Amino acid sequence: MAMKGVQYPIVAKYAIVDGQVEYTEGKVLSRAIKFEAKKTVSEDKIQSDNVDSEIDSEITAIVISENVDDLSLENEAYLFGHTYEEATGLKIGKDDVAPYVGHGVIGTRVKAGKKSYLAVWYNKVKFAPYDETYDQKQNGFNTPTMTGNCVCCDVNGWGEKKEFDKLADAVKYLKGKANIPVI
Repeated sequence: MAMKGVQYPIVAKYAIVDGQVEYTEGKVLSRAIKFEAKKTVSEDKIQSDNVDSEIDSEITAIVISENVDDLSLENEAYLFGHTYEEATGLKIGKDDVAPYVGHGVIGTRVKAGKKSYLAVWYNKVKFAPYDETYDQKQNGFNTPTMTGNCVCCDVNGWGEKKEFDKLADAVKYLKGKANIPVI
């Protein structure tokens, strides 16, 4: 799969209600620069008659690394469990707890000269506050890169992917996952 481009990082707060996953307070975080989901795979093998006769592979962890062009103070509070008020700014407490969120992006796929859009959604992710860098302007821009650990959800697994011919349909799909009204 040849991927060329990423956009539309979206999140929504995760909860289990009556045994079903429910997402609330969905929002677009920022503009995407880079998105990676690194999977750890456990592989067990049985050898018989001097060859591998059975192989079982499964994902045991997924770690997301996401670089965005900016993260507003309001979105920092939302994602990392801090407190934000316009009048007082961002308050970072020692006991702040980041919420679990559903998280998605749209990747642009190119195959045989045809462009399509891959909507990727991870069901349950907890992001950690990112390192901040402030540098001389001649050294270029510094942008936030967040890391999130995915948790395999008992109700619906790690996540899902769906391919679309039109960007608008991929956006509509992710908004639906995040419970954001589609206008």
